[in-house]
Amino acid sequence: MNIKIHRGLDQIGGCITEISTETSRVFIDFGQNLPGNGEPTTPDEDKELVERIFAQNKKEHEAVFYTHGHEVSSRMASVMQTYKYVFVLASATDIERLASIKKAAKKAGKPLCVWSLFLRRTMEFFTERESKMSNGLFEFKPLCYSERLYGKLKRRGLVLVVGTSQIERIRELIGTLPQEETLLIYSSWDGYYKIPEQVNANPKYKEFREMFHNVVDIHTSGHADRQTIERVIECVNPKEVICIHKEADAKL
Repeated sequence: MNIKIHRGLDQIGGCITEISTETSRVFIDFGQNLPGNGEPTTPDEDKELVERIFAQNKKEHEAVFYTHGHEVSSRMASVMQTYKYVFVLASATDIERLASIKKAAKKAGKPLCVWSLFLRRTMEFFTERESKMSNGLFEFKPLCYSERLYGKLKRRGLVLVVGTSQIERIRELIGTLPQEETLLIYSSWDGYYKIPEQVNANPKYKEFREMFHNVVDIHTSGHADRQTIERVIECVNPKEVICIHKEADAKL
């Protein structure tokens, strides 16, 4: 068996891995080069790279494995348009998740807000370090929520990214908003509120959900969405496509 790393040897993402034997050849993932790891690439450049890899290989490929497929920003934007006041429970250090939330809020026409000083500084850090290299993907200009902005945002609506450490402040805030117009997008691991051991270790995730009458779970990720995966499949034209690491009832 031979293993060839076409890209991604020095990073977590941006991977293109080929595994071949005397009779078969498969590829695992076609990740886009991550910001800060080599020269950033455009979608067209990535497509040219894929075509070049297959043009140079003599053996016909048998399969392409995809580990992720998510439709995130569009789903988020849809529910953000439905509810006036949207709270998103998400990690302050997951930059790809925050980028998805930012994109969805923009599409929904709502201001992106933060209340946590740590989250604001995290966004400032990534904006300074990665904004240009990511072609604006990791550029953040959120509003910093305050009582001074309450009246304006109550009239306009908002998307507020929050963490479990803010549970009491959020409880007080949502008490002033109409329940039927308020939504929590739970964008964290569902095991935090489903698995008894996790709930016992940190009950705030479950408590956070129970504060809201309207809750939707939307897993966010910076991985390729369904349309992008379909484009790569059309380009590669493999004999088989095997999807792994996806929701049990999800369809490609």
